[in-house]
Amino acid sequence: MSPKSSSGKDLSEFSFAEALERLVRTDLKELATVESASMKESEIDEMVSAFEKASHRSNEGSEYWFARDLQCLLGYGSWGAFRNLLARAAEDCRKSDQPIENHFEGVVSEVETSAAKRSVQDIRLSRYACHLVARNGDIRKKGVAFAQGYFTVHVDAPQGAEVTHNVLSAEEDDRRILIRNLVRKHNRQLVDAAKGAGVTSRDDLALFESNGYSGLYGNRTVAQIRQIRGLPENANLLDRMGSTELAANFFRVTQTEERLRREEIKGKRKTNQAHYEVGQKVREAMLKISGIPPEKLPLARPIRSAAKRNVRKAGSPTDQPEDESLQEIDLKADLWKYALLVMATRDDGFITTTELIAELPKYIAIPDEHSDMLRNRSDSKFSQLVRNLKSHRKSYSNFIFRGYAENIPGGFLITQRGREFVQSYFIEGNRDDLS
Repeated sequence: MSPKSSSGKDLSEFSFAEALERLVRTDLKELATVESASMKESEIDEMVSAFEKASHRSNEGSEYWFARDLQCLLGYGSWGAFRNLLARAAEDCRKSDQPIENHFEGVVSEVETSAAKRSVQDIRLSRYACHLVARNGDIRKKGVAFAQGYFTVHVDAPQGAEVTHNVLSAEEDDRRILIRNLVRKHNRQLVDAAKGAGVTSRDDLALFESNGYSGLYGNRTVAQIRQIRGLPENANLLDRMGSTELAANFFRVTQTEERLRREEIKGKRKTNQAHYEVGQKVREAMLKISGIPPEKLPLARPIRSAAKRNVRKAGSPTDQPEDESLQEIDLKADLWKYALLVMATRDDGFITTTELIAELPKYIAIPDEHSDMLRNRSDSKFSQLVRNLKSHRKSYSNFIFRGYAENIPGGFLITQRGREFVQSYFIEGNRDDLS
């Protein structure tokens, strides 16, 4: 039984509605803290307290943190790995035309060991520097997820600086991409939970997904939702949602997974019903909070456009109108370049092979002879070309062999060299001698 307040109100329902209200307000500080779907209010308070306790003030009154303290707050165990993160942040600082020494100051700190205190190299970081460090961190770490919101909301950009990915330039795009990545991650976990409950076949999983949407969207099927939103029949709904609608779906996904596991639900009928009921609860919460159902929220531009903007570095042209048409390319010669572009839009730079096959058609035009993948075929000439990026990794011309990406079980991870290629090829337009 759910706990009740003195007024008889269901506290679990109140907490859920309160959490949803925070998220649909799209406050970035709160948003970044939802990397863990089960994160409690007390955990958020503890993190705020820890970050504030670790801060210091200079004689001039400006805040700063020591890198060794921030390393622990963000959840990095190795100083060597964290130094690499600091280097990437310092490079972003340089690219924003800010003197690195104003934000990354080398110092010596005293640390306690089991034997005695000893002196170690450290770095004094301005709030702006902490913002850059958090933006370059691994979003899968709870400390990083929280810090991205904490420092983004509070950062005072240095005069003349164009802060990469910050709230000043692409606030809504940042929110959409962050929540979309969270939904993608937790959708995989939801599928695992559904399979554990007995929903195993492809058709059963599709019906399970449909039940969740039906509960959230007023008993409408996915096809009907596309129709009332004016989207083509094969459009990915999540990729056209604004941050508010994505937030609602994030809660639908995470709360369903939690319920399936907590209640140990078994059987297709009960599993589908649970997904429907959670979707229905999220809808009720939205109507109670704002009076606007998800299907009435504004349709957003394709998320690939937002992702392209998110990939841009500070100082690159941002006022040019974006070409919404799909790029026609030589698949055999240039597919790897667009694979890197897709990876670069991910916070952690990782993508599974299956996801890459699904995402690439949002960036490039698939020739007719390869387009059977768009007609619900389980495999195609196009998907085979994508898989070849991995299977041909020992070839001299392969992008893994050349150091642009790493071969990770189940997928690919972009390297720093790969990110530099994306910056040069797609953003700066330097396409000579890069093939």
